[in-house]
Amino acid sequence: MPTTRKQARARHSPFSHLPLEIYHLIVNEAVKSGDIASLKRLRLVSKQFASNPAVLGALFRKVTLTISPDRLMQATSVMLPYVKNITFQPTEYAWGMTRTIFREIQNIASTSRVPPTKDEVDAGFEKHMLQANRLRELFESGKLARSWGNMMSRMGEGVTFEVGDWAFQPSKLPSRTPLECVAFPHRHLPNDKKHNVKKCALIYGSFGEKLFDTVIASLITAKVRPKGLIIRHQVRGGSKESYMWAHDGRLDQLDLSNLQTLWFQPQIPRWDDHDDPFGHKALAIERWRLSSVVTNLLEKTASSLREFYLFPYRNYVMGWPIAERQIIALPQLRKMRTYAVYDMYLLADLVRQAPHLNHLTMYGRPLPGNWREFFRAIRYHPSRMILSMREIVVNYLHGLGRWDLNLKRYDTAARSTRKHYQNNPFNDTMYSLENYISNHGKWSKTCDFVFLEENAEHDWANDWHYSLANGRWPGLPWTDDYESDEEEIRFWKGDAYNGEQPIDDEEANAQLTRDLAEDDRAFDSYDDEDEDEDDDAEELYPTRMRIRRPLLEETLEFHQYEESEDSEF
Repeated sequence: MPTTRKQARARHSPFSHLPLEIYHLIVNEAVKSGDIASLKRLRLVSKQFASNPAVLGALFRKVTLTISPDRLMQATSVMLPYVKNITFQPTEYAWGMTRTIFREIQNIASTSRVPPTKDEVDAGFEKHMLQANRLRELFESGKLARSWGNMMSRMGEGVTFEVGDWAFQPSKLPSRTPLECVAFPHRHLPNDKKHNVKKCALIYGSFGEKLFDTVIASLITAKVRPKGLIIRHQVRGGSKESYMWAHDGRLDQLDLSNLQTLWFQPQIPRWDDHDDPFGHKALAIERWRLSSVVTNLLEKTASSLREFYLFPYRNYVMGWPIAERQIIALPQLRKMRTYAVYDMYLLADLVRQAPHLNHLTMYGRPLPGNWREFFRAIRYHPSRMILSMREIVVNYLHGLGRWDLNLKRYDTAARSTRKHYQNNPFNDTMYSLENYISNHGKWSKTCDFVFLEENAEHDWANDWHYSLANGRWPGLPWTDDYESDEEEIRFWKGDAYNGEQPIDDEEANAQLTRDLAEDDRAFDSYDDEDEDEDDDAEELYPTRMRIRRPLLEETLEFHQYEESEDSEF
């Protein structure tokens, strides 16, 4: 009777008879504030609310499937139509575990209590391996792939599939606070300085590759056209078996014609910190293998890809682009963020062949190359762009020191707001560079000095020291080197943009304005004490790029430009 009365009260509750519009307002407010727990509790109060599509869409938009024998059928037919992002998350049971490593993990995890005895460690290890072997059998029998394939075939279009990894805790902690691995509580210090990467590879490598192979097989079986693909899994660096799916024909069977977001973040624990990242032969082989994987993925998604993120766990291991064949035209690309090694010449070509690119974030180690060619591609790009460059190492003074290039969400249509140091050209570098890439200034002596190729034949060291000693700016081989009218015509009338007109996309401009106003916590949260970010949307330039050249007083808009004999070009 109590249960019946409770159900009766719930049926006649005023909350159960609210109009759908009120339900939608409740859901929108809960999603906006992140209070999903309240939605879950309200589902228990009213069946009408629990079955509302807006509620189901909010609760099941992102789901995580933990890989374990006991949770093989987590997904149900009720929630599948509402799923837009599904993550395949590994468990802590890995068949690569050894008794020695297991004992070490338990001893480290018990630093604040009495360490376990040998018998307790042995019993825990046996239990761990029992679960791990059950999991391995689940992979190798194909049962897991068939189950996931059936599940994916019942899902709708526009789903993002993510292969999870064994992530670390956020690194924004006090400098001496240890980090922990989520799967196993063995400690990691900031920047992973005491992280034994070889042990992690031994534990996680085989599991990670099996996990992703199974996801690929399931996508092929279900004939799914994913909207997004996020790859974060652990691999065995240096292994010939790594990423075989990208080279053995399986990728050709995967339909990626609708893919709009590609996130490639492999965990590659292969090299110790003391290894030379640029002189290791095995590293070069691994870098080439991984760059080929990225190229193969982009070739399959070139016509539809809008967002591309490249974040290797160790940025010096991953390199792209590093070969001419890896330059692919990406006509729909809007956002690109890379933390990998890249070639400056090739990156400039890539920017030229992505006419809609309006967000570019770079962080990593560029190979020696022509910086001016890259900045020139930004300067003449047909779309207004938000450019972020974080801790880009520039070898200025050619062997005498190091300088890190940092740009924080710079709008390439805006004039530089930095202080202009007329009597100190070296401190004027960022002012000159920002005005150059925004078409408000020429390529100055400062830019020549800082970004000159390292193989240029000039005695910069003596010239620099001599000039400092005499209080003068060093003599440079170029005095007034900027793009002439003929160079601009040749650049614009060439085949750099395949004859496309400059972009005038109101929707892209509105989205870019919204992106400027929000706080990009994930990638651009570092402090910049030298300048305040200007997020006033009313002061932003329109999407089409406006050119302000030093020799012209008026502003030329490219979308109105027509070729004629008396053109001002």
